[in-house]
Amino acid sequence: MSRKDREQSYLQNFLELSGEKPTQIEDGEAPDFIVDLRGKKIGVEITEYHSSLKGIDGKPRRAIEESLDSLYKTLKRETSKYSELRGIDGYLDSKDMILIPKREHREVVNEIIQLTLERTRRADKGWKSIEIEVNPQKSRLLGKYSVEKIRLYNTGCRYPIKWGGVDASFIGLEEAELIDSIRGKISKAKNYRKEALNELWLLIVSTFRLSQGMPSEDLRYKLKGFDRLNNLLKNSGYDKVYLYQSNFAIIYEWPGWIKFGELNFLME
Repeated sequence: MSRKDREQSYLQNFLELSGEKPTQIEDGEAPDFIVDLRGKKIGVEITEYHSSLKGIDGKPRRAIEESLDSLYKTLKRETSKYSELRGIDGYLDSKDMILIPKREHREVVNEIIQLTLERTRRADKGWKSIEIEVNPQKSRLLGKYSVEKIRLYNTGCRYPIKWGGVDASFIGLEEAELIDSIRGKISKAKNYRKEALNELWLLIVSTFRLSQGMPSEDLRYKLKGFDRLNNLLKNSGYDKVYLYQSNFAIIYEWPGWIKFGELNFLME
């Protein structure tokens, strides 16, 4: 998927979650999109949130994420050789962010497959989900890289096992990183006012990916306390700024950082 396609998907999902039904969406570059909404032309600039926070071994989140992506590809390829593992989704549960070197991916994958086969072969017919506790003494590398559990879900499909996803909700949100993610968009926004626009919006997107994850907790009070960020937005030229947690279907709207979305009531 190209960057533009990804941005368009973000925008469409955001508008749907917001309950907005634009009459037209035009692709652009400055800003990214022009949306005809409620009789107004609204320029929408989109940026992805990225964190430079590091894991406990000092490696950046992006490097850890890339290593995990590679590991999951190897895992998917190897598990596809076992017909009994078809239709199973799975992911690794770890309390720490640790980079697993590619030279050890094959052995890590072998440990995962061994544990998965042992447990699923003992499971009741028609099982839906299984949590496998990792014993560091028996699974040397999984223990070494702080993998605590293997979570399995039986989808009932005939396709090979699919692995992926990392829970980044335990990682905090830093004001400096949020500012770094939007600084370039704020610099460019000064030129957008020359366009025939009624309003200008900035959409900040976080996803399930490790380098883009934000906490699942209610962020309103934290965002309201980010004085540098809020002062920057006041002078940015943007009429509205939205923080869109796409993996949780939650939106925070500035000014005021009003929260709404599917998990709104669960997180009050």
